[in-house]
Amino acid sequence: MTIFKQKKFYFIIILIAAGGYFGYTKYLQSKAPPVYDTVKVERGTLVQSVDATGQIQSAQDLSLKFEIPGILNEVKVKEGDKVKIGQILATLRLSELNAAVAQSQANLNKQLAGSTPEYIAQLQSALDKAKTDLNQAKGNGDGVESSKLVQNTYDNLSATLQSVQVVLASSITAADNILGIDNTLANDVYENYLSGRDPSILTFAKQKYLEVKKAKDGFDIATNALSVNADHKITDEAAQKGVSALVAMKDCLFFVSAVLDNTTPVGVLPQDTLTSMKSSIQTTRTTLATKYAALLTDIHSIDTARNNYYSLQTLVDRAQAALQDAKNPPRAVDVASYRAALDQAIANRDKAIIKAPIDGVITRVNSKVGETVSGADVVIKLLSPHYEISVDISETDIAKLELNDAVVMTLDAFGEDVKFTGKVFNIDPGSTVIQDVVYYKVKISIDDTDKAIKPGMTANVIIKTDSRENALFLPSRAVRTNGEKTVRVLEN
Repeated sequence: MTIFKQKKFYFIIILIAAGGYFGYTKYLQSKAPPVYDTVKVERGTLVQSVDATGQIQSAQDLSLKFEIPGILNEVKVKEGDKVKIGQILATLRLSELNAAVAQSQANLNKQLAGSTPEYIAQLQSALDKAKTDLNQAKGNGDGVESSKLVQNTYDNLSATLQSVQVVLASSITAADNILGIDNTLANDVYENYLSGRDPSILTFAKQKYLEVKKAKDGFDIATNALSVNADHKITDEAAQKGVSALVAMKDCLFFVSAVLDNTTPVGVLPQDTLTSMKSSIQTTRTTLATKYAALLTDIHSIDTARNNYYSLQTLVDRAQAALQDAKNPPRAVDVASYRAALDQAIANRDKAIIKAPIDGVITRVNSKVGETVSGADVVIKLLSPHYEISVDISETDIAKLELNDAVVMTLDAFGEDVKFTGKVFNIDPGSTVIQDVVYYKVKISIDDTDKAIKPGMTANVIIKTDSRENALFLPSRAVRTNGEKTVRVLEN
């Protein structure tokens, strides 16, 4: 077989040819100019952003209850209804509460309207009567001391003082008839037998007699000096002396009675005579006690008369003030309590009414009309139409974010062509570790839109954290890092 017919020969030829081509190619490349991969530096707005994914959730999900228990009277909404803030959603039975509000309003209106002519006439009549009563009590001069009420009591007191003089005179005579001090002959027959069982009592009785005689003399002088229109202070002094004289006389008669009790009947002083003397002294003591009580009553009556006069004057002042108040327009301070009562009645009624605290959508109605509900029962659930997105941002990006950073987002439910906008409104200072990576919770508000956004939808957000206007920029792969960041520029 010839060499050209062998397969090995052709294989060697192919290898030689390939090696020659490769070597020739390398030779050509070594002679050709170098080729560079370049990108164009552009000028424009450079935006720094942070991407994240989260879910739509309602800004507020509220459970609405009545503040008081009662029977559900009306439910004005159904599930799915959109409501406005302040709109009435449900009420309990309000008949009694409405009546309380109406009554409070009527009371306030009455105060604001002022007094009726009939009421003013009634007050005028009361004032006229009070003045008449006061004038009837007045005397010739002004003031309480010159009033008829006080003067009459002093006239009565003067008469009582004169009768006290009589009683004291008869009482001291009765005592002297037994003791024989001034009328030495009165007891000559039995003087040596008086208080035979206890002579010391006779000594005390004579001492008390001398004391009462002195007190009576002072009282007589003061009382005899009184005139018809005597100064009331002088009459008061005489009355006090009369009280002192009566007290002294009571003490004296007590000892005189004790003298008789300690006297033994004898021939010149038989038992019947001694008994008669005891009875006479007891009668005198009773008369004296009665007069003493009468004097104290008259003295007390003076204070009562003064107080009665002051009361009449007070009645006039009050009637005058009441009439003046009725004629004057109502003051703010006068109607304040009525306004407060009305506010309280309205507040009590509002506890039986559920109003929408925010704009929102009714998601559930749990109670039916006629049912009894308590303050713990959730009657209506309300969802806010304002939504927010909660996303987790890693610690490497969180420092770039600030409140009110602008956000552009898409929702998987509407596709990438539908854009939504919003802002960062909360950055949680607390961290959360997810799969060994530290994250921070960031909440984003969604601007109002006519799209039917629903809670739970997936949102893809781009948070704009910074930007530079009229900046030069190129891809990061063109930046060389070797201790510092540099780029190569191809010249010519």
